[in-house]
Amino acid sequence: MAVRIDFDADFDEQVAQARAQRVMLPEEFYRLPAEKRALAFTASGLARLDQVQAVADALAKFQADGGTFDDFRKWAAGQDWSLPRHRLETIYRNAVQAAYMAGHWRRFDEVKDDLPYLMYDAINDSRVRPSHLAMDGVIRPVNDPLWKRWTPPCGHRCRCTLRQVSAREAQRRGGVTQSIPAEAVPDEGWGGDPRRWGETLDRVRADKLAKAHPALAAGYERAMRQPQGLFTDYDAYAPLVVPDTSTAARAAAVEWEKRIRHEPIEHGISISASGTLILSKIGQADRVAYSDAEMALMRGSTFTHNHPNGLSFSVADFRMAVQHDFAELRAVTPAFRHIMTRPEHGWPSLIAFEGHRSEAARQAILAVRDLMVSAGMHPRYAEMEATHQFWVFVAKRFGIGYTRERS
Repeated sequence: MAVRIDFDADFDEQVAQARAQRVMLPEEFYRLPAEKRALAFTASGLARLDQVQAVADALAKFQADGGTFDDFRKWAAGQDWSLPRHRLETIYRNAVQAAYMAGHWRRFDEVKDDLPYLMYDAINDSRVRPSHLAMDGVIRPVNDPLWKRWTPPCGHRCRCTLRQVSAREAQRRGGVTQSIPAEAVPDEGWGGDPRRWGETLDRVRADKLAKAHPALAAGYERAMRQPQGLFTDYDAYAPLVVPDTSTAARAAAVEWEKRIRHEPIEHGISISASGTLILSKIGQADRVAYSDAEMALMRGSTFTHNHPNGLSFSVADFRMAVQHDFAELRAVTPAFRHIMTRPEHGWPSLIAFEGHRSEAARQAILAVRDLMVSAGMHPRYAEMEATHQFWVFVAKRFGIGYTRERS
């Protein structure tokens, strides 16, 4: 399912700026210095200048109309040339991502007095380039010369971004990065000064995103950072996440989860805030039954258990967390760790949850279909992903902290 973000007005200035870029053949383009490539446009795989010009015009039109990659792909299918889907997607994503990040720079400059630092944020998965991952977490001032060389996209289909942070947040993350790792090198010809990327286009895009509904703007950013090709969380090479052991309860839960994650029947573990065991109980293949007295002991605790079926939380798990005010609900499988944290305002009522349950299920199905089409997810993972996406929707609706970690 393609996601379309439509804005209130045409991107007239965006179209004009996009068409103002100098269009050239690839061999001429790649002879340019890196700082001048941002002012030009090419499309690898095309042999004639008029073909490259047609692609540039089409991209400008689809940006103006709020079009999607599918619109661009359908247009390309009717031309007198042919490029494989992956190359079309590379052309499309490179153009949109570059303009999107350039739009960010206008906001960076506007609020740098309050948020004076930028942090490089790489996507830590099996698709990320090691040279880009080496930059992950690097913090420098907004006006630091580093960003003239290291502003994403820093290569074809780069999904990295820059996050603007406060002085307090920068300090919490270790302060300004003094030395850049030697292996951190942007791809040749990429990572140039963003303030030279189509200033008119940037201003219009930034204004439109600022006025868009927050959910749409957030969805746009997520789309630009989504893994492409056949990679999903189920890929054998998906990176493992180091578990959070920042509290005594979490540290204890992680240790218990190491013991129970491969068990063929469910084990339930209740842990106090100090990390001590309240109750450990073995159940059946798909459940652990508790008496009222046992549930009273577990009230307000961190509760973890294993799911031999490999799925995220069940509705019964969630109801138990709400009814007994768990501080944290956890479920571990052989491949994943699922964590749901009680919101500061408390768990939602079960009546409110039931009111959104059908919509959550519908959104989960749509998300799974999208992953199967856009990311090549195998159908064998559909149920597992649908269960996860159900809780993603519920968590967003009620402000619940929910994560799934490859572990």
